[in-house]
Parts: sequence; structure tokens; C-alpha cells
Amino acid sequence: MKPTQQALDAAQLLGRYLRGELTAAEAQAFGQWLAADPRNAALLDSLQDAEALRDELAFFARLDPGAAWQHVAQQTSQPTVRPLLPPPNAPEEADDLPTTDENAPAWWQRTAWRVAAAAALLLGLGTATYEITHRPTASTVAVAPVPAAPATSAPASARAQLKLANGKVLNLHELRNGSVWTGGGIRVSQQDGVVQYEVVGKVPAGSAVAYHTLAAPRGSRYQLVLPDGSRVWLNAASSLRFPTAFVGSQRRVELTGQAYFEVAPNKRQPFRVQAGGTTVQVLGTHFDVMAYPDEPGVRTTLLEGSVNIERRGRTARLRPGQQAVCALGSSDIVIGAADMEAAVAWKQDLFSFRGHSLPEVMRQLSRWYNVDVQYASQLPESHYSGLISRRSTLPKVLEMLTLTGDVRFEQSGRTVRVEPKK
Repeated sequence: MKPTQQALDAAQLLGRYLRGELTAAEAQAFGQWLAADPRNAALLDSLQDAEALRDELAFFARLDPGAAWQHVAQQTSQPTVRPLLPPPNAPEEADDLPTTDENAPAWWQRTAWRVAAAAALLLGLGTATYEITHRPTASTVAVAPVPAAPATSAPASARAQLKLANGKVLNLHELRNGSVWTGGGIRVSQQDGVVQYEVVGKVPAGSAVAYHTLAAPRGSRYQLVLPDGSRVWLNAASSLRFPTAFVGSQRRVELTGQAYFEVAPNKRQPFRVQAGGTTVQVLGTHFDVMAYPDEPGVRTTLLEGSVNIERRGRTARLRPGQQAVCALGSSDIVIGAADMEAAVAWKQDLFSFRGHSLPEVMRQLSRWYNVDVQYASQLPESHYSGLISRRSTLPKVLEMLTLTGDVRFEQSGRTVRVEPKK
């Protein structure tokens, strides 16, 4: 891909991110781009630096449009692929556009990232008040994204505990990469936040099925590869209980919290997820299940394939793009169109709020930043919409919520108190 196309693609994603318009597929691409290089996060961070933005605008105001376009055209005809962002410790950009063809490649390498930044600024912000997309009307406020800068208040790394069948608990984040457990023809290994179960021998006939439990605490998430090759992403404050080997007529796991599943196809062994009194049965598909105890119900979102929902003797089938909601204390299964982006945004390290109430927002922040929330006795009713990076610091997120809402936040250690604005 030529550098101009790299810059324009990144600018388009940045612009849509800043406007809160990313689709589920674009959110995935944006998350991949953000994770690919720490300098990409630095670029996003610079878009909220007013002084840096003024410098960028002044830089482009000094360029000769004709000469700049000529250099861009020359570079797009070259097959060499250059990075979108400048290399570490790159020299400062010259004040004037080079006038010789010999130094055009070096100028482009130093300047392509600035093209992306400027384009993202023009496409994504639109007004000088770039921190807030609009002031609230009625009880709804819009939250602009917070940059994905290194965060002291955000989770630093993947952490998880693995509880074995004998009750022993392993802190996976404290172990080195490699094998962590072997038994019953199964080997368990971990590599950079992913724990994998592999069948390495014959499971003894007639042996009792051993169950393990993987738990991702608040402030973290973890990945799991089950013995059949199915992949599971565990969100914060979630756990999955599963057998070390799938034997018999079904593959059954038990979920508390939220997880995204990519189930390996096996028509002879349906895959069943039990969560909050609801059972999700699949043959092989991609779906998300949210079943936190402090949420009002169990939510299942289907991305591809098909699933059957079972609850208290009732059944329903989901099609891709649909979501089933099973309220606590009810046997009803309510099916409707899914907000795909909001359902799986967490997997791309994003918060996606679409008219979420303050308690809904704070429950997500509580789980991700590992804080407890206290509320004043009387608070205004507000709803929030927008897209925020989960790599942002908690103080920055709270600051954004304060700017766009009718409440303020006081953080003391691991406790956040919510009060009405004075």
C-alpha cells in the first residue's frame, strides 16, 4: 500500500472515530491500527492537544499547494512502502517544502503522518470545540473520544487466574510463557495473554471429566483456546468454567460476565453456553454473551451463523445481526436488531455508548478500571452517546463525562463518587 493511501485510510478511520461513526468492522480495523504501533496512539493523542493542532495548521498554511501536490503525486507512483508515522527520534520537519526531487522521499516519510493528522482533524472534528460533539438537549449528552494514550489509571496488562480441578489456583500473569499444566492427555500453555488447551494424548476411557475455570478480574481481559479449537475472549470481571476435554454428545461451558465466542464447527457435538439461567446452543458460529450479575438481564448478540436461545422451557433462534435479551426473573426471550458496534466494542478496547444511562456507563467503567462507584442521593437523569478508547485513563474519561453531563466525579483511590454539578 502506498504511503498516501496509508495516510488517507488512517485519516478516514480517525475521522469516523472522532465523530463516533465507526461500524463494527471499522472499529475492528481501528483497534488493529491503534495496537500496531504506539506512535499511532501518540498521533491520536495529538489531536486533542490544542497547541499541537495550531502548529499543524500553521505548517500546512506555509506549504505551496502546487508543489506539495507534485511531491505527493511523485510518491504515489513509487512502489516503495513507507511507514505512516516517522521513525523514533526522527529529525524535526523543515519549515519549507523541499524543492529538489532527491529529498522528496525523505520529506514524504516525515510528512505523511501529518497529512493523516490534518485530514483526520478536518474530517473528524469540524468545529473548534472538538472535545464535545454537541451540548445536551433534554437529557442526552454526546461524549467525544478520549485519546488512547499510555494510561496510569487504565489496565496495564492482561491478568487472569486459572482454577484447576483440584482447587489449585494459578495466577497466569505471574507465569512465564510456555506450558503451565499437563494431565489427562491435555496440555495447557500460555502466550502473551492467551491460554490454550491442546489434546496431546488419548483421554483415558471412563475417566471423570475435569473442569477448570478461567477468571479475568476487574481491570483486565483474557483469551482462551478450548480443547476443540474454539476461541473465547473474556471481558473484565468475567469467568468461564469448562471441561479439559469435550466428551459425550455436547460441549458445555458456564459463563459469568461477558465473553465473545468463535466456536469451532462440530455438528456431532453442539456447543452450549450456560449463563444467567439462559442457554445458548450453537454448532459453529461467532457471537457475544453478556450476563453480568449486576445487569438487568442476559444479552446474546449474533454476528454470523445461527444460535438457539433456551430459557425456562422457551426457545428462539437468532439470525446474524440480531440480539436476544432475557430479563432477570422472566422467561421471555425478546429478539430485535442488534447494535453490533456497541455489542463487541469492548473486544476492540472501546466503550460504545448509545443512549446509555449514567448507571449503565458507570457499571462498565467500574469493571474495566477496577473501581467502586458511590452515588449521591439525588442525581439528574442523563444519557450518553459516543465512542471512547478503553486505553484512556480513568481521570480523562471522567473529565469528558463531566464536561458533557450534569454530574461531576470525585475519585479517591479505588472509589469514584458521583454528585450533581454545583
